[in-house]
Amino acid sequence: MNKNQEIRNGEKKKFKLFNIFIFLMLIFFSANIASSSQSMTKQELIYNINYYINKADALDGDNSERVEYFKKASELAKSFTKQYPDDDTGYAYLAYSLGSIIKNASFYKKISLTREAKTAADKALQINKNNSMALFILGMINRESAELDGVQRTLARQFLSDIVNDSSFEKAIKYFQRAVELDANNIQYLYELAKTYEKINEMDKAKSIYNRILKLEIKNGKDKKYVEKTKRRINKLI
Repeated sequence: MNKNQEIRNGEKKKFKLFNIFIFLMLIFFSANIASSSQSMTKQELIYNINYYINKADALDGDNSERVEYFKKASELAKSFTKQYPDDDTGYAYLAYSLGSIIKNASFYKKISLTREAKTAADKALQINKNNSMALFILGMINRESAELDGVQRTLARQFLSDIVNDSSFEKAIKYFQRAVELDANNIQYLYELAKTYEKINEMDKAKSIYNRILKLEIKNGKDKKYVEKTKRRINKLI
């Protein structure tokens, strides 16, 4: 074996060991979250879930850390629902965390995430029909399902026929509108409502909402991100 081959084999071994280390760390961290969350109070759970969601929401959709933050939030939300099964908060957080990473998943993973997110959102609304976060996620699920076409729509119907067949942009708009009624200054909700109006060619309504967004106070990193996205959407519509 020549020296170059030895170097390449050494690099491959290091890379393999590094991947094993990362895998073990992820397992340890997940187990640690599950264990520590059992001893958290309700307020501590809410604080930590919000912490990870806020960290994730401030990042762009293609940022790998964003998915990891939402996964951590979803694990804590699952713990919340087990400890407080009659509280809509945990189910809404779970729906939001899972629903926010659907686009980043492989096709078949999207299927399971969509089902789990919808189930959690429905449960939240059974407990509290005015949970704006759950309404928002149902709006997202309806819009994403309505956008499916061709092979993906055919495949999705095999696993999510009740969701895919019942989805539409109009239904998504109704969910978004209800979420906005309950949380009028939520920039994210307004942005997704306006974007959905674009899908059905209601450009005047979309522009009106985009302009409304630009008048609102930016409170955090997520708001800043959606205001920047709003400016780009308006420029495209001019």
